[in-house]
Amino acid sequence: MESQVQEQEIDAMFTKFTDAFAYIRQTFVNANQFAEQVKALQAQVTQLSQDFEQLKQHNAALDSAVNALTSERDEWKRKAEEVNVTNAALEKARSDAEKNATGWYEAHHALEDEHDKLKSQLGNRENDLREALEENAKLKAELERITGQINQIYQGLAPRPMVVEDVPHRGENQPRDPETQQFRGWPEAQSA
Repeated sequence: MESQVQEQEIDAMFTKFTDAFAYIRQTFVNANQFAEQVKALQAQVTQLSQDFEQLKQHNAALDSAVNALTSERDEWKRKAEEVNVTNAALEKARSDAEKNATGWYEAHHALEDEHDKLKSQLGNRENDLREALEENAKLKAELERITGQINQIYQGLAPRPMVVEDVPHRGENQPRDPETQQFRGWPEAQSA
């Protein structure tokens, strides 16, 4: 029995030993699988770290772009406000110019009406002047006709030229009356 007990003990030990080797072998297999899983996880961690760095850089670039766009947006807001102020000033100037234009337009129409009235008056005056010139021409013709008639009357009434006979000349000029310029005659003729 003893041998049987020993054999059972050896079998039990051998089973334990086989179980221990199986366990160790399984542990090594598990350890290899675990090591591969650790390597895979380390690769994932490395990849995630690289992705994280890329995301940080991308985020920094986005922050920079957001800051630049915010600055640009603020600049455009400022310019838009300037344009709005300028637009308001131009709108006021346009409104004032429109009011002035209305006044100028009314003044223009008033001047046009006045111009038309003066033109009409000028036309009337030109007609009056033309009529007066025609009347003047008629009156001049009448004056010339009457002057011609008067000249004929004067010619008919005018003394006829006297025929003066030669008077013997005595060598000196015959005296004249200083007022009437008529010949007085010779002193001998006056005494005779």
